[in-house]
Amino acid sequence: MTQIDTFANSLLEEAKRFLEKAGEEDEPAKSAYLHASLLLAFCALEAHVNAITEDFLSREELTPHELGLMREKEVRLVKGMFEVQNSLKMVRLEERIEFLNTR
Repeated sequence: MTQIDTFANSLLEEAKRFLEKAGEEDEPAKSAYLHASLLLAFCALEAHVNAITEDFLSREELTPHELGLMREKEVRLVKGMFEVQNSLKMVRLEERIEFLNTR
């Protein structure tokens, strides 16, 4: 298991623990634990998507547009060829998940 997989799993375990703690508390502590759980769960989801993305990036058949989407980098037409640039282009997490699911 890679470091990112370990990190993603630890985030998910922390989110579950905050959810358990929320059940033991009264307001407003309950609300704070629920917020912490939700935020950590989304962080875990993104970390898992990033781990899967790393695996996909080793595939040679990906087009420049697919590489750009996965690396969150801009793709430009340079001398008639599409090339992945170093400039950041944020992609919605939902779109990355949809792409991974489709592929």
